[in-house]
Amino acid sequence: MFGYGAYAPTKFAVRGLAETLDAEFRHRGVRVSIAYPPDTRTPGFERENQTKPEETQRISAGIAPVSPDQVATAILEGIRRDRFLITVDPQTAAIARITDLAGPILRTIMRRHVQG
Repeated sequence: MFGYGAYAPTKFAVRGLAETLDAEFRHRGVRVSIAYPPDTRTPGFERENQTKPEETQRISAGIAPVSPDQVATAILEGIRRDRFLITVDPQTAAIARITDLAGPILRTIMRRHVQG
């Protein structure tokens, strides 16, 4: 996201860690999920908005912030349904899935190799 140069690499790192842990431990019954919450109405979000670059404000202007309860409910439901990718809103879901077009296929192939 524009204006968050430190955010993007750390998010990719978390994603890579989640994919690796999922590949390494799923065959042992351990499930890994990664959540992509949208802007969430929290005190931290309010503080962030005070210093958010104008360009970033324009990018996120069309996205309505959600409540922490909505985020928690979506995460719990995603875990219950054994989802790897957990999203709360349709916009974030679309972005996450578009950037992960090959991911489900690659994870399935790796699981088959691990299971023998």
